[in-house]
Amino acid sequence: MKLKFIIITSIFLYLSLLPSCSAPEDRSACDSGTKSTIKHMCINKKIDIKGALTIDFTGDAKPDFGVQLEKDVHNGVTINTISYLPLVNVSLGSQGGLRFDYYVERKKLYADTNYVPIRVYEGFDVDSSIYNWLLRLTLNEPNVVMHTYGDLNPIGTNIQYTGGLIDLGDFYIAFRYYDWEGQIGPSGWKNGWIKLNVTKDAVTIKELALHKTPETRIKVGEK
Repeated sequence: MKLKFIIITSIFLYLSLLPSCSAPEDRSACDSGTKSTIKHMCINKKIDIKGALTIDFTGDAKPDFGVQLEKDVHNGVTINTISYLPLVNVSLGSQGGLRFDYYVERKKLYADTNYVPIRVYEGFDVDSSIYNWLLRLTLNEPNVVMHTYGDLNPIGTNIQYTGGLIDLGDFYIAFRYYDWEGQIGPSGWKNGWIKLNVTKDAVTIKELALHKTPETRIKVGEK
């Protein structure tokens, strides 16, 4: 059996994301945001099978954001998972331009080196002027790798690895979104944060928030 660790090299197209595959909603608590300047969503959706979970956060009934999960199971035991976050708008595919960007760092993940989102904490200022946005570092990545996990002992291969944002409980990452269509007023990157939970078996998107005004900072947890 070949180890599925090769990073996706093609653009994160919507055809690879639809239909969305996910487990039932995780009904954990989420307090709704109250600030009129911030768009906040309680999502609490989980993906625990190979496929994609997509989210419509612009309210146009089309998926905008997604998490792609690669997963192999042997005799009911998870032996390999990898999760990705896209840079393009899911519903528009490569024609939609680079809509998403992530605050990242370059890390060694098992046999390869990739850009991985940096874990941030409540109160962190998400600001387009900070340096470590992926699109400031490179234009050659179609997505970012969030985590990798492998334990191939069940199939007789003594290989184990864990990397990226996994088994941290609930955690935050910083992102920014460029709304090319329907933009009224100043254009630019809208800064935001995402609350997630990642294990070897599943990825859960808990909450998402972004400032409605482009190029305006938002604190992680602010809603």
